[in-house]
This record gives sequence, structure tokens and C-alpha cells, in this order.
Amino acid sequence: MRDLTRQYRPKDWESIIGQDHLVKTLTNEIKADAVGHAYLFCGPRGTGKTTTGRVFAGYLDAHVIELDAASNNGVENIRNLRDDVLFLPTDGKKYKVYIIDEVHMLTAGAFNAFLKTLEEPPNHVIFILATTDPQKIPTTILSRCQRFDLRRITVADIVSRLAYICESESIKIEEEVSRDVLEYIARSVDGGMRDAIKLLQKCTSLDETISVQTVVDALGSVNEVHLETMESLLLNKDVANVIINFNELILNGIDVKVFLADLVDYIKEKVTAKLIKNDFDVSTRMSIIDELLSVLAGLKNATQVKTLAEIALIKMCHLQAVTSSPPSEEKTVAQQKKEVNQAMDALPIDSEALKQIAGRLTTLDKKMVITELDLDQMKKDMFNLRKQG
Repeated sequence: MRDLTRQYRPKDWESIIGQDHLVKTLTNEIKADAVGHAYLFCGPRGTGKTTTGRVFAGYLDAHVIELDAASNNGVENIRNLRDDVLFLPTDGKKYKVYIIDEVHMLTAGAFNAFLKTLEEPPNHVIFILATTDPQKIPTTILSRCQRFDLRRITVADIVSRLAYICESESIKIEEEVSRDVLEYIARSVDGGMRDAIKLLQKCTSLDETISVQTVVDALGSVNEVHLETMESLLLNKDVANVIINFNELILNGIDVKVFLADLVDYIKEKVTAKLIKNDFDVSTRMSIIDELLSVLAGLKNATQVKTLAEIALIKMCHLQAVTSSPPSEEKTVAQQKKEVNQAMDALPIDSEALKQIAGRLTTLDKKMVITELDLDQMKKDMFNLRKQG
């Protein structure tokens, strides 16, 4: 099968999904002959930043030059660009549109070299800067661009597009659960249309007829039984079995980030179900969700993904055990440290590093105990002073 992401990449305004605000503005600028000289498209990957730039250039009858700043980020690259912008398009086009992807990857020197050209480009030149990380772009660059923030594409819009592709390509989906299959794909890609189409194509390589299990296999996801087990272990602060269970999943080929994201969704569904029944005993689960989301954010650019995830799971059990115990019970803290050490010694991981972290956590717990005892004593002293007064 041909590459579906290329085949179904938008080629006109109508096929750009979920970015109506941007399409409307750019369309009006073209109609009014009021096109700017520099645009900044910000947003998560797969939301259509460079694609929208290409479509925009097409409506301008422009010659397009693309530059990947992730691999062409030096001063010399920008000097070459500055020389190139001076020449008119050689193919009879009205404009030259430069699309610079991941522009935040340019070095400080490259940004400085680019600034003058960006501020006063030739009339036939338009710059479209695309980035997933706009906060890394100097304000001197930001102030010279029209900024547009592309939104994550909704699940409904992704499902609609995938259904269209399946119909066009005669892709078979289990009829009874076709909507569930497409929604599963859409929810798994965090608002990125490109990733959704890639995942759909991967599923077609696994099974002739796509089912929910096909998507699970394609993602390296975890079935609900494993998620239920992990949630139960975390709620019971069973450190040893949390780590053993986690390592078994990873050894079976489960992706760490996918597992944590699936666990967040699973626990969130449990919380929602309890709240609907007016059961507000959800604080522990909400605490776990907060920790998992923090871990996922920290893993975005991490290299030691598995080790960091293990540390986080240990911390979740450890901190919850301490929080749920009276502050004066020092024995509980010692027991938890012993349990963590035993779990780490039984596993093929960097136990020394984890022990150091566990030790720091125990030290922090003791400081918290002392602080709480001091506060109690202060309250007693204030009460006695009032009595004496």
C-alpha cells in the first residue's frame, strides 16, 4: 500500500482539518492582497504546520523552499539563505516562500544572522516559520512575525478523516466496532492527524480486518487486565510487585510512554465513574494521575525512559504510604525504605542510583515529620499563652 500520509496530505484549504481560524485568516489576507512577509505557525507535531505553509504557498502561486532547522541550524546555513532570497523565482512564480521547520533549533548566532533578513525581506519573499517550541524563539524574531497557534485536532475530526480514508482505500474494519476502532486510534495520537494516519496504515499491515486488538498491538498498548492490576498495586502501595509487574510488561515489548498514558486514561475513567455516582473518594487516584502526568511530561526528551519511570512508580508508592500514615510513626518510613530496597535488589536495574533517591525521600519524610511536630508544639504554646492572658 502506498504511503497514506503523503496520499492524504492536504492540498487545499478544504482538506485542512481542525484549523478553521488559521485558514479563514490566511484566505482573507490573500483576497485583500494583504499578505504579510513573515508568519509563525506554532503547535504540536502532526497538526499541519508545514502542510498549511505549503497550501498557503500554493494559493500564492509561489516557489517553495523548505529548510529543516533541526539539521541546518548554523550561521552558515542562514548566510546561504540570505544570499538566496536576493534572487527572484526562476520558474515565473510571483513569490518565494521559505518554510523553516523546527525553527527553534537555530543557534543564537543563526537567529542573529537571520534577524535583518526577516525584518526587511525583498518584496518577493515570504517566511513561514514552524515550531513545536515557540518559547525558545527570541523575542526579536517573534515580534516580526504574525503568530498562529495551531490546535490539537479533535477526536471527532480525526475519526471523520480516518473514516474517509478507509472508505477511499477499501480498508476493512470490524463492522460491529468500527467506530470504537477509529476512536481508539484518534485518542491515541494526542491531536495529531499525521500520527493517526500512520497508525491506521500500521494496522493495515497487521490484520486484513482491523479490530480494537489490532490497534492495541500496533501501539504496543496494555490490555485492561494489566492496567487494573497496576492500579490496584499502586493503590495498595505494593512497591515490590509494582516494579516486578512493570518490568514484566516492558520485557514483553510494551512501550513505557504508551503504558503510562494508558494507565492515566484507565484511572481517569475510574475517577469519572465514581464521581458520576456521587462517590467523591477519589483523592488517591487523582494524586496518582497527577504523578503520572508529571512523569510523562518529564519523559518527553529523556533518554533513560525506563529507569525514570521505575523511580517515579517507587516514589508514588513511597510517598502515598508516608502520606497515609501518622507523622509520628517512624517505623512505617523505615519499613517502606526496606521494602523499596528489597524490590530494587531483586531487579536488573541500577539499584545504587535508586537507593540514593529512596534515601533522599526518607530524609525528606523525616524533615516533614519534624516540621509537623514543631507546628503542633507552636499551636500548644499559643493556646497556653491565650489561657494565661
